[in-house]
Amino acid sequence: MAVIGLPLALLSDIPVADALLFGAALSAALLLSLPANYAHRHVFLCIAFVLIFFTLTVNPLLLRARLKRKPLD
Repeated sequence: MAVIGLPLALLSDIPVADALLFGAALSAALLLSLPANYAHRHVFLCIAFVLIFFTLTVNPLLLRARLKRKPLD
């Protein structure tokens, strides 16, 4: 199975944190490439950066607390 032309085996070597950071950087870069006079550019940027912040900071904290309460075993 291939994802965007890459073998799945190559993607399995990428740590999850790096994949999240890459996804965040890609979404921010795409939104920043919108023209400055785009109608709702600032709204999209605010939403994207809030979601990026939540994904990279709050999610790991919640996951850590969840795993302390009930381990995967």
